[in-house]
Amino acid sequence: MELFSLLKSQYKYFLILTLVYSCTQKTNTAINDVKNYKKIPLKYAKRFAVYSNKDEIIIYLFGNKNISDTTNIYILNSNTTKTKILNKSQFLKTPVNSIISLSSLYSFMLTELGALNNIIAIENANYYNNTLILNAIKTDKIKEVQKNVELNIEQIINLNPNIVFGYGMPESSTNNFQKLNKANIATVLCLDHLESSPLARAEWVKFYGYFINKQNKADSIFNSIEKDYLYVKKSVENIKAKPTVFTELKYGDIWYAPGGNSFMAQLLNDAGADYIFKSDTNTGSLHLSFETVYSNCKNADYWLNISNCSKKEDIISNDIRNSKFNAFQKNNLFNNNKVSNAFGCSTYWESGLLYPNKLLKDLTNIFHFHKFDSLIYYKQLN
Repeated sequence: MELFSLLKSQYKYFLILTLVYSCTQKTNTAINDVKNYKKIPLKYAKRFAVYSNKDEIIIYLFGNKNISDTTNIYILNSNTTKTKILNKSQFLKTPVNSIISLSSLYSFMLTELGALNNIIAIENANYYNNTLILNAIKTDKIKEVQKNVELNIEQIINLNPNIVFGYGMPESSTNNFQKLNKANIATVLCLDHLESSPLARAEWVKFYGYFINKQNKADSIFNSIEKDYLYVKKSVENIKAKPTVFTELKYGDIWYAPGGNSFMAQLLNDAGADYIFKSDTNTGSLHLSFETVYSNCKNADYWLNISNCSKKEDIISNDIRNSKFNAFQKNNLFNNNKVSNAFGCSTYWESGLLYPNKLLKDLTNIFHFHKFDSLIYYKQLN
């Protein structure tokens, strides 16, 4: 019941954030006033852009449906006397030394960049496997500011961080981000979840690097990830026998499956698999009935990312009809929860999204090389 409550609260929190995000209004329709700035190229990420000159860095975020629309601007400068003022922008003196991170992924990226000591608080330790963070919580070096669905705004204000990394887009005066902004606490949108490719999401490590003056470290981490990812991808490009695959599990009456242009669809394609819903054009989730999924996926070779299931009995408990899938009968069931904490939160969502090269190795080992003992994030369900 404790795991169910945690998952339910996470799902509710996600819905709240999604609703806040969906109400986002356009602030600018183009990048302006950067004629004396050099654009720093990004290889894959589409949801932010970076410009710099010798004094400062300007980061544009694109959170609207049309990614050419700017939703927020951050001006980073180590010298507060030299700064450009843009419409609806936030200024931050760098490096940012006190951070509240509202995601285990953000926290993991920051610790990989060597910025553990910059983090003063996180949302909830129940979501974490990161031993650096958990040890810091035990010694009271890092606080928790969300023990349920709602953030403890008063606690955050008392901690007085330089910056809060979080989801969503503030709009109304009752929004948490608005409350923090009124208390002169900078809030920064993180939109990596809107990217549609594994390397694009991983490239967001550069985003965090700019705030803590770790640009070179971030570039080095990403370049290593990209090189390995492309090497693994190439190793299966000429394999003609592509196994058919579907993912997820029915939640209530809805089966949320990745769209054909989503992060997961791209990952499966790069792993040399044939994703059942690859022809779909959505980047987000498809809302399907069990009947629709069964009619399309009943003969698929593999079934992946099966919610919080740890054994085949868990899948049957969800719906007895699940046993009719070919992948179930052949025991080709692999879940991305090999390493999880006591609350069912997996390292897949914590470190795996930064290191998609490791996810890709897992998938190629499952689909083509059958090296199940070497899996990092996945495990076979029996």
